[in-house]
Amino acid sequence: KDDLSTYLKENPELMLDMIRFLSDRLRDLTNDYSDACAAIRELKRQDARTVPIFAMTASTFEEGIRKSLESGMDAFITKPLDVRILQSHMRKFRHR
Repeated sequence: KDDLSTYLKENPELMLDMIRFLSDRLRDLTNDYSDACAAIRELKRQDARTVPIFAMTASTFEEGIRKSLESGMDAFITKPLDVRILQSHMRKFRHR
């Protein structure tokens, strides 16, 4: 069974690694999607230009979704976070 929450419960030492991984990839956005995306792309990291960026917000207005994707975000995720949706997006970009 591919269940992230069960896996993390069985491997608690990986929780911090998961949090670090997600903190670089998920940004809680309000209005300025392009600044957030640009800030991530400008990080002094080897993968800064290619790492998938997921916008995450409680807003589901079409305009916000459109703006986030137009600004360079790779995916849009709504709150509350559905781990299955996050996993689906992560699978799409895992070989990037």
